[in-house]
Amino acid sequence: MNALAGEALSIVSPSAGTTTDPVRRAVELKGVGAVVLVDTAGIDDSTPLGCKRRRATLSAMEQCDMGLLVTGAEGIGAPERELMEQARRVELPIVTVVNARDGHPSVAAGFAFDPLHDPIDRLCDHIAVHLGKAAPLSLFGDLISEGDRVVLVCPIDSQAPAGRLILPQVQALRELLDKRAIALVVQPSQLEQVVGPDVRMVVTDSQAIAEVGRVVPEGVELTTFSILLAGAKGDMSLYERGLEALDHLCEGDRVLVMESCLHHAGCDDIGRVKIPRMLERHSGVSLRFDFIGGTQPLPDTLSDYVLALQCGGCMVNARAVKARLRHLEREHVPVTNYGMAIRKMSGR
Repeated sequence: MNALAGEALSIVSPSAGTTTDPVRRAVELKGVGAVVLVDTAGIDDSTPLGCKRRRATLSAMEQCDMGLLVTGAEGIGAPERELMEQARRVELPIVTVVNARDGHPSVAAGFAFDPLHDPIDRLCDHIAVHLGKAAPLSLFGDLISEGDRVVLVCPIDSQAPAGRLILPQVQALRELLDKRAIALVVQPSQLEQVVGPDVRMVVTDSQAIAEVGRVVPEGVELTTFSILLAGAKGDMSLYERGLEALDHLCEGDRVLVMESCLHHAGCDDIGRVKIPRMLERHSGVSLRFDFIGGTQPLPDTLSDYVLALQCGGCMVNARAVKARLRHLEREHVPVTNYGMAIRKMSGR
């Protein structure tokens, strides 16, 4: 971890249990690009605290695109074999790296690397070969072509971060520029000035879809940043089926709201305030809501929930979103996306 990051992030000692919570750092790896490194605890600690570390390690594995299994010169033991089996279950590619500082490993043991003396380029090249070239995230796919006019509606309200756009807005704008489409960026009150039959698509923040929908003319496609992310990172067919549960909510039902970032919730927070309020208005009953954010694992018992809602997942990769969906589907909990639920409840 420290060699790849180029700084002392992880505490290193020969004592078992030194690493507790996963340590994360965004870095630029040569030949790979921007990545997030996650240094986890081991899974060979059977104490009560060790069980919590183990759970955090297994959760991190579900969120990663590739694993580096670091071992000493002794090679693969029981803990390593268990990690490899867990990786197989969650379809995580694993590459074994032997810490050459621990002795003289055999070639068969894995890729030998000395983190203190070997050039870091050796390890980066090895990672690049096994990770391969991932296709860049596409929000629009083949929906937009060169020359198409697309309006991005970006409300600047109490929930907008100071001095910047949110990540999905930036990603959408960059992709439109790459496609050589014509992008217009406005606030909801300005939409009427620019929208017309020559516009191919209008993309809006989910919470403004009702206001925007009243302005967008028939024949012009309307969607949200959250729905575009749902198609890029989630499972649209699963989300579509999950929408049916919105019409069958009963008094006191429990709903799980899943965000993929951490932020202070204000009075107009989309996930913690507006969606719960819209759901209760839509269903006409009082509901119970639980919230998780960031990389927080799902609750131990999922069968208590009649519905789960997942945000677009702009701050995590597709594997992290799909890992949540996989657990919910396994427990037969209907799940849908923020934007899709809001669109349905807004009547658009």
